[in-house]
Amino acid sequence: MIAQVRSFLSKLVAGDLPRATAATGALIVGSRVLGLALSIVLARALGPADYGVFAVVLSLANFATLPMRAGMPTLLERETSRAGTRGTWASANGLLRWGLRNSLIAACVVQLLALPVIFSSAVEPAMINAYLLVVPVALGTALLGILAAPVRGFGRVALSIVPDLVLRPALALLALLAVAAITWAPPLDATGVLSIHLGSLAVSCFAAWAIYRHLLPDAARSAVPTRDTPVWWRSIRWLALIAGVQMVNTNADLVLLGSLSTEEEAGIYRIASQFSVFVTFGLGVVSSVVAPRYASLHASGKMAELASLARRSSLASLVMAVPVAGLLAIVGPTVLARTTGPAFAASYVPLMILCVAQLVSAAAGPAEQLLNMTGHERDTLLGVFLSAIANLLLNALLIPRYGATGAAIGTALSVGVWNGFLVYAARNRLGIRPLSQHPPVDQI
Repeated sequence: MIAQVRSFLSKLVAGDLPRATAATGALIVGSRVLGLALSIVLARALGPADYGVFAVVLSLANFATLPMRAGMPTLLERETSRAGTRGTWASANGLLRWGLRNSLIAACVVQLLALPVIFSSAVEPAMINAYLLVVPVALGTALLGILAAPVRGFGRVALSIVPDLVLRPALALLALLAVAAITWAPPLDATGVLSIHLGSLAVSCFAAWAIYRHLLPDAARSAVPTRDTPVWWRSIRWLALIAGVQMVNTNADLVLLGSLSTEEEAGIYRIASQFSVFVTFGLGVVSSVVAPRYASLHASGKMAELASLARRSSLASLVMAVPVAGLLAIVGPTVLARTTGPAFAASYVPLMILCVAQLVSAAAGPAEQLLNMTGHERDTLLGVFLSAIANLLLNALLIPRYGATGAAIGTALSVGVWNGFLVYAARNRLGIRPLSQHPPVDQI
């Protein structure tokens, strides 16, 4: 293992990824710290119950992004990266316009469909204002993801994550601290926090658009946008299904906690989830950097380089994950007590279970990006579908009896299903095996 790590580091330094990796890594670590600080402030200001309401509403907003994003960020990143290699900027420009227009139309449709439900007897009157913000928050999230995708396709991964992962939480945190400093301001509740979140999303969207326009190559600026709608629909239908099932997989635990258990359990679980994401910060860095490289290497037919990069990426992700998981296991109870308060001490057990799941994801590496960027999104869809079924069934069975701990167990097992299938698909389709030094088998 030590020899493999040394080999990876030497190859990384010798290549053209070190500055991108370092910059992206620094930004992702900074964003995780900002996100954790924001969660701590919210947990202390709202308490477990209101913080649970905020978490459930955010999960519903994530679900509402499905028709607005519809797999567009992945398609935009892939096609922009290919445009840099093949010079097909007219199609890439047309795809961005098509995606933004469809997102706005979908948001209007979702809002019209949601209004009768929001004002029905199924929603408590005190929650109506919070639920009215679900679709606007979802639209801001969708637009932010769409605008960041072509920037990643340009190869400027570090800049692509600044608006969403750095600027947005920083603005929200500053706004919360400013409100808390105003003595005559009313106490914060879930609706107020969601309003602040929406404002930070709006500013971040403008920043993402400015970055995109600044980085747009001259050849792309002069290219007249063209539309290839039939081809885009054929590609996006699979990517949209992947994104949809993935969204179910990601948010089912919190939504089911809110409906099958209590808001307090949802708040406890979200804190555990927020801490556990530090385990895969390395995977996030590596995935962001190598995804456009996967597309360009595959488009150029450089399969040996692609296999080498994929194996080294998995190893790097695991090497960076293990120390973080170990540290959380040792100091987790103390950190939870001193940051979020005694009310969230019960987050430690779910945190440890989620850390195990994150280690499994790190060992698999960026297998999802590998399949999506090489045109095997159908395999990704099947894997995430199997994982989502396992997630829903296990959470529905375990949450009523075990609460947040049950949600963590169900999510961890579904993560194992997800990563196991992706690794199998990468081996079967591309002959690439994470953490293996064997040469790639023939592509089928």
